[in-house]
Amino acid sequence: MAISIRVEDDKAYISSPFNSDFIDKIHSIGSAKWERQLRAWSVPVTELDNVKGMLREVYGTDGSENIENKVNIKLTTDDDVALDDFQEDPMTMTLFGREIMRAYSRDSGVKVAPDVTVVGDYGSGGSRNHPTIWFGKGAEIYIYKVPESLAKKAKVPHMTVEIISEPEVDRQALLDEKKKLLKRLDEIEKLLQNG
Repeated sequence: MAISIRVEDDKAYISSPFNSDFIDKIHSIGSAKWERQLRAWSVPVTELDNVKGMLREVYGTDGSENIENKVNIKLTTDDDVALDDFQEDPMTMTLFGREIMRAYSRDSGVKVAPDVTVVGDYGSGGSRNHPTIWFGKGAEIYIYKVPESLAKKAKVPHMTVEIISEPEVDRQALLDEKKKLLKRLDEIEKLLQNG
């Protein structure tokens, strides 16, 4: 799910992938409300700049047309570690505003998200009442297409974080933006000729 913002009258509706950090942040706006039928958050238009800042902080983008460079990240576990050692949800690893991997039970195994690769020892485990995802020492998690602004400030407990690629420019996004800009320049030219 992409991030989108729609404005109607005095309300802004924000759709984004599920992320508990974003939910915590948007709850700081007293009038923020989850609109179940729309599957979006509603806030007064006056709060839109605050919400965009929250989106950029959590997801690395606010869904606007700005094109941020993407980088690839390598996480290496420093020791044998389980998610319940350092985060609240021991069954879902969430980093850089997106789900990296998930387990559904102690014995379910781990479902790795698109644009993520895990090399080394890892799996689901723990007890029936306290399941978790675990990693052996030296396990490597490669996460691709991470917004550069989030990658530069990344810190993951019990893991070494390394940017393994230089920023790569999304060529298609640049071509799309060029097309929009050329269209807008054409509109401006017509307005100037008629004015």
